[in-house]
Amino acid sequence: MIKVNGEEVKWKDAPKGHYLTDVKEHILWKNEKTGAMLALRKLPKGDIHEAVHKHPDANHWMFLLTGEVVYPDGRKITVSENDYFFLLAPKGEMHGGGPKGTQFTQDVIGLWFFDGPQTKISE
Repeated sequence: MIKVNGEEVKWKDAPKGHYLTDVKEHILWKNEKTGAMLALRKLPKGDIHEAVHKHPDANHWMFLLTGEVVYPDGRKITVSENDYFFLLAPKGEMHGGGPKGTQFTQDVIGLWFFDGPQTKISE
């Protein structure tokens, strides 16, 4: 069992070339043979963090824990202690990015899981 205290997390830079902004991560578990991993990631307040992309060798699950994103059409996703957000991107499915003008109005923290290598291919 691993207890994670959010105030004591040692954030490191996410993999080079994966993000457009200064995304941080804290790896909780990784299988070096398969590339599967479970990590906390922190997306900073501001513009879109990544281009639309796919992972050809892994299914990707994302469970957002805190933060807020506002889309140009006014839609808002707010996640907090009792209101979470879940995404499953099956292997090879395009996802990520967002319409031009999308803003992260708060830092977003979430849990990312890949069942294989997180190789990214952008549009």
